[in-house]
Amino acid sequence: MAQVTASVSTRVFAIVELAERIVKYAYDRESYGLPVSDSATLASLAQVNKTLSPMALAPLWRFLGDAEPLVCILRRWINQAPKKKDSSAVSPQ
Repeated sequence: MAQVTASVSTRVFAIVELAERIVKYAYDRESYGLPVSDSATLASLAQVNKTLSPMALAPLWRFLGDAEPLVCILRRWINQAPKKKDSSAVSPQ
Protein backbone atom coordinates (compact mmCIF):
# COMPACT_ATOMS: atom_id res chain seq x y z
CA MET A 1 0.00 0.00 0.00
CA ALA A 2 1.36 3.44 -0.93
CA GLN A 3 2.09 5.76 1.93
CA VAL A 4 0.50 9.20 1.72
CA THR A 5 3.04 11.90 2.47
CA ALA A 6 2.38 15.46 3.49
CA SER A 7 3.26 18.21 1.06
CA VAL A 8 6.61 19.92 1.47
CA SER A 9 4.98 23.15 2.65
CA THR A 10 2.95 21.26 5.25
CA ARG A 11 6.11 19.65 6.58
CA VAL A 12 7.99 22.96 6.61
CA PHE A 13 5.22 24.80 8.45
CA ALA A 14 4.94 21.94 10.94
CA ILE A 15 8.26 23.19 12.32
CA VAL A 16 6.87 25.87 14.61
CA GLU A 17 10.10 27.83 14.91
CA LEU A 18 10.35 28.13 11.13
CA ALA A 19 6.70 29.14 10.78
CA GLU A 20 7.17 31.78 13.49
CA ARG A 21 10.25 33.14 11.70
CA ILE A 22 8.36 33.45 8.41
CA VAL A 23 5.46 35.30 10.07
CA LYS A 24 7.87 37.51 12.01
CA TYR A 25 9.58 38.45 8.75
CA ALA A 26 6.25 39.63 7.33
CA TYR A 27 5.23 41.35 10.57
CA ASP A 28 8.43 42.87 11.94
CA ARG A 29 10.07 43.95 8.69
CA GLU A 30 11.76 46.97 10.26
CA SER A 31 14.17 44.71 12.15
CA TYR A 32 15.25 43.32 8.77
CA GLY A 33 15.77 46.82 7.35
CA LEU A 34 12.63 46.64 5.21
CA PRO A 35 9.55 48.88 5.08
CA VAL A 36 7.01 48.46 7.89
CA SER A 37 4.80 45.41 8.32
CA ASP A 38 3.02 44.03 5.31
CA SER A 39 -0.63 43.37 6.18
CA ALA A 40 -1.39 41.81 2.79
CA THR A 41 1.38 39.24 3.28
CA LEU A 42 0.15 38.43 6.78
CA ALA A 43 -3.40 37.99 5.47
CA SER A 44 -2.11 35.66 2.74
CA LEU A 45 -0.04 33.66 5.22
CA ALA A 46 -3.13 33.26 7.40
CA GLN A 47 -4.76 31.39 4.53
CA VAL A 48 -1.85 29.01 3.86
CA ASN A 49 -2.43 26.40 6.55
CA LYS A 50 -3.64 25.79 10.09
CA THR A 51 -0.23 26.28 11.67
CA LEU A 52 0.41 29.71 10.16
CA SER A 53 -3.13 31.04 10.47
CA PRO A 54 -3.21 32.00 14.18
CA MET A 55 0.38 33.28 14.05
CA ALA A 56 -0.34 35.56 11.09
CA LEU A 57 -3.77 36.71 12.30
CA ALA A 58 -2.58 37.73 15.78
CA PRO A 59 -0.66 40.85 14.68
CA LEU A 60 -3.39 41.79 12.21
CA TRP A 61 -6.08 41.72 14.91
CA ARG A 62 -3.83 43.40 17.48
CA PHE A 63 -3.30 46.49 15.39
CA LEU A 64 -6.71 46.80 13.76
CA GLY A 65 -7.28 50.47 14.51
CA ASP A 66 -10.61 50.71 12.78
CA ALA A 67 -13.31 48.16 12.02
CA GLU A 68 -14.02 49.71 8.60
CA PRO A 69 -11.59 47.43 6.67
CA LEU A 70 -13.20 44.39 8.29
CA VAL A 71 -16.68 45.65 7.44
CA CYS A 72 -15.63 46.19 3.81
CA ILE A 73 -14.21 42.67 3.58
CA LEU A 74 -17.35 41.17 5.10
CA ARG A 75 -19.59 43.21 2.80
CA ARG A 76 -17.65 42.01 -0.26
CA TRP A 77 -17.71 38.43 1.02
CA ILE A 78 -21.48 38.53 1.57
CA ASN A 79 -22.09 40.06 -1.86
CA GLN A 80 -19.97 37.37 -3.55
CA ALA A 81 -21.66 34.49 -1.75
CA PRO A 82 -23.95 32.41 -3.95
CA LYS A 83 -27.55 33.43 -3.54
CA LYS A 84 -29.84 30.78 -2.05
CA LYS A 85 -33.07 30.18 -3.84
CA ASP A 86 -36.01 30.50 -1.51
CA SER A 87 -37.86 27.19 -1.80
CA SER A 88 -40.83 28.59 0.11
CA ALA A 89 -41.51 31.27 -2.49
CA VAL A 90 -44.39 30.66 -4.81
CA SER A 91 -43.37 30.66 -8.44
CA PRO A 92 -45.47 32.71 -10.86
CA GLN A 93 -47.76 30.66 -13.07
